[in-house]
Amino acid sequence: MACGTDSFGARSNDFWLVKTDANGNVQWNRTYGGPDSEIAYSLIKTSDGGYAPAGSGLLVKIDSNGDMEWNQTCGE
Repeated sequence: MACGTDSFGARSNDFWLVKTDANGNVQWNRTYGGPDSEIAYSLIKTSDGGYAPAGSGLLVKIDSNGDMEWNQTCGE
C-alpha cells in the first residue's frame, strides 16, 4: 500500500508505505520524503524485488526491506 501521511512521518505529508504478508500481517512500514509535501499516487514492484513509489514531487526506489536506495525530486 502506498499513500501519504502527515501524522506518521518526520515531516508534513510524506510517502507512507506498508508491506504486509499474504495474511495481512505488517512486515514493515516506512515514510519517505523531504522538507516539502509528498503524497504517493502509484507504486510498482521492480524487477529486483524492490519497489518504486511515485507521487507529488518525488520518485523513490526502495529495496525489498523498505530501505531507500535513491530518490529524485521533480519540479513543479
